[in-house]
Amino acid sequence: MRRIEEQWGTAITLEAPDDIDEAVLDACFAWFQRVDDLFSTWRDDTEIMRIARGDLGVDTASAEVREVLDLCEQMRLESNGAFDIRVGALPGAPSRPGRAPLDPSGLVKGWAVQRAADLAVADAYATAAVAFGPDEGMHWMAGRVGYDAMGITRNGTVLLTPGFDRYRVS
Repeated sequence: MRRIEEQWGTAITLEAPDDIDEAVLDACFAWFQRVDDLFSTWRDDTEIMRIARGDLGVDTASAEVREVLDLCEQMRLESNGAFDIRVGALPGAPSRPGRAPLDPSGLVKGWAVQRAADLAVADAYATAAVAFGPDEGMHWMAGRVGYDAMGITRNGTVLLTPGFDRYRVS
């Protein structure tokens, strides 16, 4: 199965060796659109551009933007400044279309593709958790490294894995 869509100023191809549910591909491309909506340096309305202008504080940005900015800072430190998303803000930085004072493009595309790959796995985990049933399913999910879950039973009871609280937005 193969699907190509134009996003991020390029053609993105998703290819799977077996037929998979079309909804999985839809979810991947919806994710890529969200990434563009958050990080594009070609549009003034994205969170990254609003942060660069000072219109949005990092502390009030989406969880995805905060995660990427943290990863970018980690890379800046590890590379002794060779990787620096603020290079476009430096005096004398050449002007070019798409160059922004804050540009995580060197990290965000790979990060986004990895997160999209984690969607086919997350879908399988969700299916297994439902098959186990509410209590056993949430217990099983709690043992999955790097994953947390929230489930809502038919009677409206909300079940959370212990690590899920970090995703709550107040």
